[in-house]
Amino acid sequence: MSQSWKSVDEALDYAMAAELKAAALYRALERQAPSAKLKALFARFAGEEDGHYRKLERLRKGAAAALEPGGPIAVPRPASATLEARGITDIASAYRYAIRAERGAARLYATLADLATSPRVRQTFELLMQEELEHRAWLEADLAKREGGGFLKRFFRRATGG
Repeated sequence: MSQSWKSVDEALDYAMAAELKAAALYRALERQAPSAKLKALFARFAGEEDGHYRKLERLRKGAAAALEPGGPIAVPRPASATLEARGITDIASAYRYAIRAERGAARLYATLADLATSPRVRQTFELLMQEELEHRAWLEADLAKREGGGFLKRFFRRATGG
């Protein structure tokens, strides 16, 4: 069940926690990636998510004056879920989870950008939104390419010794 945040700080806390979770996911994908190129890509994504966290941390200090004031923020809080609850059993399901997470992060940043009263804060949220959308687009394209090319079958054959 979703609920509204009670404060700007609570919304930013949620966004910051989501960035840490995304960075952890990309680090896990990096460790499991079958190629150096894919390892480097996931390491870069993890670093970008860490950067998003640091940007949000800096914004949090002045965010109360930079977002629309007045009671609870009427933005539904996404339902929380663990990686296991999302059914991550292989790299394809990890990609799908990451795609959903990137989509959710982009929506959150779009909403926070709409609430921003400061042009600098609005631009920061818009930048974060765009970066999340770029991650999502890359993941969708790469997943489609890998599923179409038999990548997953080869990957799991190698992983299981079959």
